Amino acid sequence: MQTAQFQLHADIESRHWWFVGRRWILTQVIGAVLPPSPSTTIIDVGCGTGANLAGLSDAYECIGIDTSADAIALARQRFPGVQFIEDLPQPT
Repeated sequence: MQTAQFQLHADIESRHWWFVGRRWILTQVIGAVLPPSPSTTIIDVGCGTGANLAGLSDAYECIGIDTSADAIALARQRFPGVQFIEDLPQPT
């Protein structure tokens, strides 16, 4: 995605029913499997602009990983309390 697309995605994911509902379901499933604890780490590989992790960060330690520098920069700006890492795949 391009920078403008990431910004649009970030704007939409905060209010669109699909993203809001998906985060609610994700939170319920994770909470049922992993009781909330700051000593439990949730890692989101391919975190994009970070909204899924931001919704979990009050109950867990959260780390987001994505290959896009634009997505990581936007995620860090939006959710400064969550750790985001830009990581590129290594050539084989």
